[in-house]
Amino acid sequence: MSHYLRSIAVWIIALLFLAQVIAAIPIVWSMWEGPLQNPDWTYEQKMRSVRGLSSYFDFILFVQATTPEKAVLLFDPNYHYITLNLYFLYPRKLIYGGEKILHEHPEVDYVVINDGFPNFPVNGERIMFDDKQGLYRIFK
Repeated sequence: MSHYLRSIAVWIIALLFLAQVIAAIPIVWSMWEGPLQNPDWTYEQKMRSVRGLSSYFDFILFVQATTPEKAVLLFDPNYHYITLNLYFLYPRKLIYGGEKILHEHPEVDYVVINDGFPNFPVNGERIMFDDKQGLYRIFK
């Protein structure tokens, strides 16, 4: 009897998972519709057309251009797009944390300015992308 109940539970979980995947298809399609329908677009055009990524992509290009590949960057621990940061900023080393983490990691070269972060003093040159986002290049 327990084998029968276990099989039913597995089928129910599988069906719930499948329902979630099917429900997500319209959302994913609406986000990627432009890039999928325009294969001749450049990589940058595709990234800028993805809903919600346009301003992020422009800022991350700024960070790429401003920081050397061997740089160590400190991000707000609540920063969005953690996985995308790894992708776009590789081979830079990314660390997430606040003032304590900055003091524990003297190898940090830049602190990313975003949405009120850092909320502690940073001894460095301020390089701004716009009025809310930018970098502090740490004085060493």
